[in-house]
Amino acid sequence: MAYEIDRKTVDYYHHGSDGVAHPVSSGGEHPKELKAERMKYLKTNPNDRFPHFELKLNVPNPDYEKKLESFLDYIRQKGYIGSNEPDFVTNKNLLACVAASKTNLVYACRMNGVIFMINKKDTTATNLDYGTAFEHFMTEEGNDGIERKGVFEATVSREGGDSFRIYYSGQIDGVEKYKNGTATSSFFVGNYRHYELKTNSGKVMGEDFWNKSCSMFWQANFGNCLSLIVGLRTKKRQSKEYAFYLLHGITEMNVLEMPKEAAAKLLNSDNKWTVEDGKSKLFSLLTLVKKNVTSDEDCFVFSKNSNGSSDWSAKRDEDGSVSEFREVIREKLHL
Repeated sequence: MAYEIDRKTVDYYHHGSDGVAHPVSSGGEHPKELKAERMKYLKTNPNDRFPHFELKLNVPNPDYEKKLESFLDYIRQKGYIGSNEPDFVTNKNLLACVAASKTNLVYACRMNGVIFMINKKDTTATNLDYGTAFEHFMTEEGNDGIERKGVFEATVSREGGDSFRIYYSGQIDGVEKYKNGTATSSFFVGNYRHYELKTNSGKVMGEDFWNKSCSMFWQANFGNCLSLIVGLRTKKRQSKEYAFYLLHGITEMNVLEMPKEAAAKLLNSDNKWTVEDGKSKLFSLLTLVKKNVTSDEDCFVFSKNSNGSSDWSAKRDEDGSVSEFREVIREKLHL
């Protein structure tokens, strides 16, 4: 049975630790642009010597989101751009984790006819974040304490069956200005092309990279990214003053080609995956949530025994953690 996911980018905003959203139409920040002096290393002759860069591991990941605080504030200000009320409101992280089987606990609450969902997991920032250091290297030096996000719409459907409309937000690692006028593709808003930035230990895209490729693909997919830029690095090293790693090189991968390459690389691996399988997993969970969370104020926990399992169970949770999420929704949307 065929499943489809259609998505588009509709807006951008930024926020800090206070959870207040600043849409670009109100003076908010666009996503960070990739620096030309870094991008040139993607276009150099493979035989050219790459200048090994030392990247300090002292840049904290500004992941302030626990319960969709800034996105709820954005919705309060702007409403649901480009559509009527959706079936679901969530974030890129949840959608990618469900499709890649990287979560086994989801909170859901319905308010004003819309189901709000979060992926319950530890998002504590760490000072030893390889990816965040690489993102700052590719965009700009230093950490301004601001997280820049895109606002997206997606429709998840099954051939001849139901469909669900989702309104979600997600961090955008970096963008490049579209050079030939204003783009009309759903991968762009105005003149920006999105990129997902990752790091990989080693000088080549080896087994470790492909074992994690499913999560990387879905993160890029739901971020409307055409390309994945990977920094090839050493493992953590330690000087007297700070931790760091060395960057061996930078390479670019076409996101749409990842499933075919992953199938070849993971042919005999327990980590093999397909796009259709990810779509099916997401559609199944959305169907279960929609079936159970039917009335305003409903709070449910959806869980399964392991990340690899496909059997979700639903449990009402009116006085626990999901009810706390409900109060955040009520406060942020001024309900």
